[in-house]
Amino acid sequence: MSWLRRRPASRGQAGERRPGPTTALGLVTDLEPLAEGEVARLRTALSARRAALLLAEDGREPFAPFCHRGCDESALADLRFGRDSRLVKWLVVNETALDLLQAPQIRDYLTDTESTLLRRLGVDVIHPVLSMNHLVGLLLLGEIRVSASEREHLLRDLLPLFGLALHNALLLRQGRQRVRGLYRAERLATLGELAAGAAHEIRNPLTSIRSTIQYLRPDFEEGSEKAVLVDELLGEVDRINGIIAGLLSFARPAQPHFEEVDVPALLRQVGRLLDSAARTQGVEFVLPEEEGRTRGDPDQLKQVFLNLCMNALQAMPEGGRLSLGMVRSDHTLRVSVADTGPGIPAEDLDLVFDPFFTTREEGTGLGLAVCYGIVSRHEGQIDIESRPGAGTTVHVRLPLDGRAR
Repeated sequence: MSWLRRRPASRGQAGERRPGPTTALGLVTDLEPLAEGEVARLRTALSARRAALLLAEDGREPFAPFCHRGCDESALADLRFGRDSRLVKWLVVNETALDLLQAPQIRDYLTDTESTLLRRLGVDVIHPVLSMNHLVGLLLLGEIRVSASEREHLLRDLLPLFGLALHNALLLRQGRQRVRGLYRAERLATLGELAAGAAHEIRNPLTSIRSTIQYLRPDFEEGSEKAVLVDELLGEVDRINGIIAGLLSFARPAQPHFEEVDVPALLRQVGRLLDSAARTQGVEFVLPEEEGRTRGDPDQLKQVFLNLCMNALQAMPEGGRLSLGMVRSDHTLRVSVADTGPGIPAEDLDLVFDPFFTTREEGTGLGLAVCYGIVSRHEGQIDIESRPGAGTTVHVRLPLDGRAR
């Protein structure tokens, strides 16, 4: 285990011990700064023109770009390697770097698609990022300006500790997500019970109020001020009734009727429904080109993606880009809805699935709560990522057979 040997800590002018880079690396538990910082440091140490880190964040999804330096964004768009891909299998078995310059014949082992993706990005070397023989990520490097022996020496010192720190950060993130999911499910269950009781108590007197207003309406001359006020009252009563209907759909949801669902076709239906609104706002609507099927309730899943896309459009009144992406792994199908809107403040992220929480004056705050319930009944997961000024992405993960294993 010589590769775990730490370098001596550096000393300050007064002789005090300061944490060296390897010690500091172990203290970073946030995934983004850890990955971005180390990729930048490795690129500099190796004098590489391009460096990219690919991760499979949930342990099941394909390895996909997480951060990069010096890479063409368009070349990263379709860069995905499943755990059953030839590239990943080669790295798992050999646990060493795949040097396409020193051993170009290895390209013959890779599929044409894998070779094309690597060539388009300008990748010369792929290093497995390992933690206790577990493949955590793929480090892709292009146009390295140090010698092969120097590169091997540097990465032998740097990559093992990076792999351990990266694995730890991934596990911490997954743990936080599970705890957040359990807390959210418990909170929503409690709120659902309260909502069902409140909806029942409100609907009964509301029906009487509406009937009385309708009875009095003929007494006022059409077009008079009082008639207009009565019509507005009826409209407000109907709006309240709509909120109650949403409450009941959240509190007492219909069970899904499972059948085979062509997810891209479903997303195209959503795109057609919202195309006019998107064009009016100057929003570019991007649909996935991949194929993917699962078992689920097509009407309920359509409601989920329609709600998510409508939220995205409402976040971009002055135009932007709404992208629907789809990634398939061995067990799940992940659909992502991404917008280029203003984003969501960090303090609001844990509240967005709560009933009645909304940042819009005209919103009811029930859309995402209903989406959460539908996805949960499909044995799936829904998560949201957002940063102020950087847009919002909602990920919906559905089991491929419609039932969790």
